[in-house]
Amino acid sequence: MAILLATLTVFGAYVFGSDALLFSVLGLNPPHLDPFLATMCTPIRSAANAKVKCVYKPSQLICTQTCNDGYTLDDGSRTSSLTCDTYNKWKTGEEFQMCRGSGVMPNTGTGTQTRSCHHIHSVKDCPSDGDFADCHRCDHFISCAPDGAFLRRCPLTTYWDDIAKQCLTKSSTCTP
Repeated sequence: MAILLATLTVFGAYVFGSDALLFSVLGLNPPHLDPFLATMCTPIRSAANAKVKCVYKPSQLICTQTCNDGYTLDDGSRTSSLTCDTYNKWKTGEEFQMCRGSGVMPNTGTGTQTRSCHHIHSVKDCPSDGDFADCHRCDHFISCAPDGAFLRRCPLTTYWDDIAKQCLTKSSTCTP
């Protein structure tokens, strides 16, 4: 019986494979591998300034994000993990926390907020739980929650409107 090894790769910040998924070319799966795991764990985005590596375990997919050199998570660490299993799907959250460099969000020059903006560099800067403008990019916003501050991207061709508190095709609070 032949066993194949597939390698996990990240394309465009999405995870699309596995690092150690073993399966038989004859269609006979090892008894410890749950065949539904690969389809139940939806792809997740890596944070900006980070790399993600995922490993299949007997009934879990564990994805570990490592912040690039010079970047850390809000708690000062450089790594965090998310776990998916066949029973709870992503049981430790469905997105990674932001990796921040020098405690300052880098300016990528992709927009200007047209109203005052509260700079959020870590979870302690969050004014409250909820969604807030990214002061540097119109196509991003920051979600503040008790477990961290998360940089999120609006769908393509939409921009964060901090009054409406949603991504819209035309923002009244940010000029791309």
